[in-house]
Amino acid sequence: MGSQPNNNSFQSPTSQSADEQDDQRIKLIFLSLIISVGIIGNSLVIVVVKAIRGMRSTTNYLLVNVAVADIFALVFTIVHSIIRRSLSSYHSLSKFAQNLLCKFIITNTMTLVPFAATVLTLTLLAVERYRALVKPMTSSSRLTVDRIAYVITGIWSASFALVTPLFATIVYHPNVEGGAYYCNYGNAEGGIIIYIYCFVAILVLVPFLIIAFCYSRIIYCIFIKKTVFNNPSERQATQQEIIEKRRLVWLLVALTSIFFVAFTPYGIFLIMKQREENNDVIKELHYATQYLTLLNFSVNPFIYGFASSSYRRGYVFLLRKIACRNITTVDTIELREMQV
Repeated sequence: MGSQPNNNSFQSPTSQSADEQDDQRIKLIFLSLIISVGIIGNSLVIVVVKAIRGMRSTTNYLLVNVAVADIFALVFTIVHSIIRRSLSSYHSLSKFAQNLLCKFIITNTMTLVPFAATVLTLTLLAVERYRALVKPMTSSSRLTVDRIAYVITGIWSASFALVTPLFATIVYHPNVEGGAYYCNYGNAEGGIIIYIYCFVAILVLVPFLIIAFCYSRIIYCIFIKKTVFNNPSERQATQQEIIEKRRLVWLLVALTSIFFVAFTPYGIFLIMKQREENNDVIKELHYATQYLTLLNFSVNPFIYGFASSSYRRGYVFLLRKIACRNITTVDTIELREMQV
């Protein structure tokens, strides 16, 4: 993710020294590698769930939504990097184009939309697993495949709404000092600080507390109290089904834990940045959070493959089909035993 705008948001490539430009090229190559791996891996997750009917569950559809959000974030990031490095001047552009670039590209604000979608999806996954395993008698209010499209639409609508204040306030700053061009919040500097605090609370602190509660209760009931698979709705489950459900819990715990490890520093960075604490620590934290968030977007497919035998077998099957150049029947695959 890029930094959020203030009075020193970005700098024209022409104002950088040769060493700085070489450093930027190396970073761009490294970022491109991470992004390429992430896009391919997350695309594979989507294809696996689409191709294998036995995996078309509410949980997997929500994991697909996470994969889609990851792809969007990675694409927005590479577009942001390319445009920032390819435009030598912004003065020749129209005022509309300048503001558009500031709002969506230069500050990389668009990546906050898939970030929010991922947080909301992971929170919903935790709540659904909690209700399914700890409170199974409330099945009438459980999320179903028929409702999943509406829920995902709601997640993305809410995500866009949460970021809209940034889109509405960020503007291009016409002043130029030493070759640097600025995006800032216009007349909303004071209010935007409050917004950033609220944004971090809503999308980092509150989801973390909800998710921590849900998974701590699930783990307690499965491994300590051992009541999860002793209720009437679970007694008919085979040993293999019980093992798979336990693996799913660990998969979601790992997925969520890695997400918060990657994004908590980003939340800290946002707050420190708005407090105008511009120093070497902020600069290094910016780079660290950028790499951490991109790695998180890219590593999720590997987590699925490591923690879920169904995803692992799905990956292997599809890769074999691709290697044999025989992928015309992928959409008709029926491996009903492969479920999560």
